[in-house]
Amino acid sequence: MKKTVKNSPKNAEMSSMIAHELRSPIGAIRAAASLLADGSYGKLPRKAKETAMLIQNAADRLLSQTEGYLRLMQLSSGFYEAQNEPYAVEDLIKKLIAEWKPQAKLKKLKLKSAFRNIPDTLFIDQALLTHVIYNLLDNAIRYTDSGFIEVNVTWRAGILTILIKDTGRGITTEIKKELFKHPKYCMKKNRSKGCGMGLGLYIVAEFIKSANGTIDIQSKGKNKGSTFIVHLPAVKVDGGNTNR
Repeated sequence: MKKTVKNSPKNAEMSSMIAHELRSPIGAIRAAASLLADGSYGKLPRKAKETAMLIQNAADRLLSQTEGYLRLMQLSSGFYEAQNEPYAVEDLIKKLIAEWKPQAKLKKLKLKSAFRNIPDTLFIDQALLTHVIYNLLDNAIRYTDSGFIEVNVTWRAGILTILIKDTGRGITTEIKKELFKHPKYCMKKNRSKGCGMGLGLYIVAEFIKSANGTIDIQSKGKNKGSTFIVHLPAVKVDGGNTNR
């Protein structure tokens, strides 16, 4: 299923060209790191293998960020095409979480997950979901110095709910009000307050809005952790089972 917002062939063509140019070198880095990590060139010492996995993970993140920036360009120019297709969502999210475990291990953080009532297959934009998970996990790991990060995923009545909870630095009420606003607005208003915490969360919020979803955050304040809550429409594929 596709959702198109105002076709702009020129912008779409340019985005496609940029994506192609960037995917090739990023893909080469990822492939080389993967070959090293899986022992294709011989068994590596444990630390070297972990480093290769971190390089692979960084390449995956860079590719996801690149796709996100290009999609934001499409949204800004009035052209956007969502690819809502059948996916095994639970398997996809588990894979994404696993890719972040080396980064969490590096900071000595526990990365946990729980899934409840997830159908075998859901109609969803896989690229959008990947970008959302990547950015929220990146944010959680970056701003958590000790403790844990927990991902809880549930599905009910056509809505996929994702909670990403951390024991990190938390969010003050003042910053929370500006968290998902464009960084340009934030920098003009008061850059020193860390308003918006960069471009990543702004892009995530825009993508979720374009998919008719919502995102919110709960935090009791500074150094008290935070929980990001995402709701995304995700229709169950006919005939699929629901895991409990």
